[in-house]
Amino acid sequence: MVILILFFSGYKILSHGISVEKLAFGKVSLSKLYLKLDKKLILQVDELDLEDLLKAPAKKPLDIESISKYIRYFTWGIAYFQSLLVKKIILDPQNIANIYYDGKRYKITFPKVIADFNISEEPGRLRLNIQTLKLVNLQSQLQGRLVYLPGKNELAFDLSAIYTPTKDKIIAQGYTNLKRIHVELKTSGLKNLDFTKPFLKDLKNPVIQDWLYSKIFFDEARIESLSFDTILTQRKFLEGIEESLKGRILVKTAELSLFNNLDSLKAKEVRITIAKQKVAFNFLNPTYGSVDLEGSSAELSDLTSHPKITAFVKSQSFQYSASLLTLLENYHLHIPEISVDSPLSADLKFSIQFLQNHKHLINLGGSIETQDAQVELFSFPFFAKKINVGFDITPQYQYIYVRANHAYYYNMLNADVDGVLDIKDQSFKSRIKVYSANINTNQAINYQKPYLLSVHQAEDPSPQDEDVKIPRTFDPSKLSPLQLKKYILASIREDERPYTQEILKITNQDNFVTDLNVDFKDPENIKVLLPEFKASLLIQDHLKVIAFDDFALFSAYSPMLSYLDIKGGNARIETRDFKNFDLIFSIENMWLPFYTNDNHKITMLEFSGTINGDEIQMASLDKNITFYRKNSQNRIHIKNYNLNVNEFLDSKIPAVQQTLHGSEKEGKKEASLTKEQMNQKLEFLRQKHLYQRQHNISPQMTNIDIDGMKLSYKGYEVPTDEINIRFRDQRTLASLTYKNGIANVDFLDGSIYIKASNFSADFINMVAKKELLHGGLFTLIGAYKDSIFSGELKMQNTLFKNFVVLQNLISLIDTIPSLVVFRNPNLGVKGYEVSQGSVIFGINKDFLGLEKIHLIGDTMDIDGSGIVQFKNKDMNINLQVSTIKNLSSILSKIPIIGYLILGSSGKISTNVSVSGTWDHPKTSVSLAEDVITAPFKILRRAFQPLTSIVDEIKNEMDDNGNHQEGDARTQKHASSPAKPSTPKVQKTPANTDSTPPSTPTPASEMKINQATPENTAPENTSMPTDPSISTSTPENTAPIHSNAPANTDSTPPSTPTTPATPKDTQANEATPVRMTPAQTTPKEEE
Repeated sequence: MVILILFFSGYKILSHGISVEKLAFGKVSLSKLYLKLDKKLILQVDELDLEDLLKAPAKKPLDIESISKYIRYFTWGIAYFQSLLVKKIILDPQNIANIYYDGKRYKITFPKVIADFNISEEPGRLRLNIQTLKLVNLQSQLQGRLVYLPGKNELAFDLSAIYTPTKDKIIAQGYTNLKRIHVELKTSGLKNLDFTKPFLKDLKNPVIQDWLYSKIFFDEARIESLSFDTILTQRKFLEGIEESLKGRILVKTAELSLFNNLDSLKAKEVRITIAKQKVAFNFLNPTYGSVDLEGSSAELSDLTSHPKITAFVKSQSFQYSASLLTLLENYHLHIPEISVDSPLSADLKFSIQFLQNHKHLINLGGSIETQDAQVELFSFPFFAKKINVGFDITPQYQYIYVRANHAYYYNMLNADVDGVLDIKDQSFKSRIKVYSANINTNQAINYQKPYLLSVHQAEDPSPQDEDVKIPRTFDPSKLSPLQLKKYILASIREDERPYTQEILKITNQDNFVTDLNVDFKDPENIKVLLPEFKASLLIQDHLKVIAFDDFALFSAYSPMLSYLDIKGGNARIETRDFKNFDLIFSIENMWLPFYTNDNHKITMLEFSGTINGDEIQMASLDKNITFYRKNSQNRIHIKNYNLNVNEFLDSKIPAVQQTLHGSEKEGKKEASLTKEQMNQKLEFLRQKHLYQRQHNISPQMTNIDIDGMKLSYKGYEVPTDEINIRFRDQRTLASLTYKNGIANVDFLDGSIYIKASNFSADFINMVAKKELLHGGLFTLIGAYKDSIFSGELKMQNTLFKNFVVLQNLISLIDTIPSLVVFRNPNLGVKGYEVSQGSVIFGINKDFLGLEKIHLIGDTMDIDGSGIVQFKNKDMNINLQVSTIKNLSSILSKIPIIGYLILGSSGKISTNVSVSGTWDHPKTSVSLAEDVITAPFKILRRAFQPLTSIVDEIKNEMDDNGNHQEGDARTQKHASSPAKPSTPKVQKTPANTDSTPPSTPTPASEMKINQATPENTAPENTSMPTDPSISTSTPENTAPIHSNAPANTDSTPPSTPTTPATPKDTQANEATPVRMTPAQTTPKEEE
């Protein structure tokens, strides 16, 4: 009853209306409140002050459940009011709001929300038509309707939102029971994603914001359909959207800018499909810069937790650009700088996962391939038939696998490369299988590109002079002037070609496999290592440093090291452009027969030097060896070293063997030139040198100057003041001087021709280390061929002293009564005086063969032959000694016994056999018939007939001398202005016989020639020298120490002045002729 009374009392009061001037509860205050109950409640409030209430911080932000509850309260509340008017709602001093509802129309005006609803009630439902709903902060305006079913507590909606700045329209339809909600969306054509900014302004992930608003561009995007169904709870709301979201989005002319200053990803059209918690992107005509990415796609997953985008990048053909590397660097993938000049194909999988407060997780897989590729890596160009680059990059490791088939570095390397690039460790480790490796001294060969020959075939050139092939032998006199000129020009071009020798040579048959490692942690100091060879390359910004720690490790693959027999050493080479070099290197374990002055073998040499184009300067660190090259001229200077000639001649070093015996082809030694062919060759060289002088063409030549070298041979030391060696036109000339003596050496067609003149007895005593001779002059002429030296030693006006053999011989004469009677009283007083004489001999490694001994003295003449063994110094010599001369008038009165021989010239001779050893000889008288079997049999077993060989040598040297224009010594300064030479050269007079020399007789057909002094003809001793310089002939031959000035006249030399007539015809053979080298003009010196 009480409740009923109160209810009716309250109803009576409300039906008349209640007015309250002011009312306050808590932090809310009202003024002029009027509340009346008609059909429904009527509420009017002049002012509602919420300022203090809004100042208090909210306990917690509204969640999905609270929003759902307030919507439910709002719909319930509207149903109880007939009208509602709040004229002024104070939110703060600057923001005022109001609410108006008349039962059919609901108008709300707030600072950021303006709403105008029409409300109508129908049986079992409440319909709300939204005329206007402006969301100021969202820059949006909504229209539509909502239908509320109170009985089912369900709300259906059909809304359209217009984004005011762009007029983009979004249509949303759906329904909810305020526990679950289903939404379907579609849009008009969107111009950008700016309409999402208000919703995402509080998003804490700046990367996503940057992507959405700074990197994504399109002409138009349209949501064709987008729907989701989720639970209206804070925990399940986003999870439900992710699980149920599906739809289709079409984007036209899309562009994604990944990073500033880089190319953008572009596509004519992008179709986006959303299903199964993934967003798939399919592109039409996608590109990245100039790269065609047709067939590529992308996928977005883990939308709400850790968004991950995965790109499936495909391209059938694209060109490499540096921006690709820059793109990877922006994802912290630092790959060495590279360039590729060939089409690439790609099939890659690239993913980025975005984590809050953590670095992005990046994965890259797949591969890139290219064929016939030209690649530049670490500033080195390469070519490869095929390259496959596989990527295996994860947050834990970053590997790139590189496989290159038939990778070329110019003409120097052809290999398969299989390696791993470790991006984190900044290193590259590979295994290379070498098909061929060729490094040559000729840079033109090194930098050929053999792999381009099949691509760019040169047209067949018309016949040119460059195609002229010079035969090994030909007769210049039978050539036309034009053909001769072509041969000369071809020879000059051949000279001008760079020195060509293989430094490194590896072939496919070697099955060579090795490691190649690169360390690029420090971009300014990139290190390339060949561990097996202990070789390295340091790449700096403007400098490359090449180091070889041990030549021995690759000497087996180096023809040059094998050719020079270099078995050990190291080198360091610096270059900026691979044209100019600074280098320092050492050669170890040397086998060259060089010794120091204190007789220590040279086993190591250290050098430093520079190479600047065609100019090369090199010097040993002790300055004993210097090398200089410029303008086709090479100059080498050596000092403070001695040479063991035996070791040099026996050397197995290929370079020495070629110098001594000539070149070989296909493992067979070339046949020696005949005498006629040699003459033809020298005549051609004369014509060539004449042409060079006439046209100011600098010749290609090498001069070696050696100071103070001692030559050791068979235990004897030969001192020299100066040695000059010259290489020109595949010919070697040398001259050796000591005081007034000079020896000229000519290396010709595998033979060595020697002529030594003006050497004194003091020189021979010094070599023998014993005073054997006194006074006189000596001349040696001979040749070294096939490991045998054959020659003739001539002498005049000398005195033999301290010869044990002679002393024994004189003692033997004193024991023969018939010889003692006619013995010259002066014989043996001071020694054995020889007015002139000669010895024809041969030397090999085992024997000294004395083919012909011929000595003429005032007291005794000696003729003979014999042989000496080097190993035990055993001698077997037969001598014919004449102590009685010109006594034919009294011969009838003298009894002749068996050991005396009557000569046709009135001489009486005795046969003497010399045996024993060189140090302890034995002499004995032998019968005449024993001469036939005396040492000739042994001599013939060791040597061919030496007399014929020496005669032939003289003839060859004479013929070669007819083409002579100078000797090696006068050319020593050919690359610099000529300087006056010290007069040291002597020359014996040329044979004046006009009869041409006979053709050489083969050694196998030669017969023993035991010419006697009576039938010995004067020998021609002209020296075969290089036909490059004219020499002058002295005006007289008298003083052997003459310092007559050199002839500077360029006219041909005059006929030698006839020397004083000696006592007999043989004296003319040995008379020395003194001459000085001709001073030549710079043109002649060329």
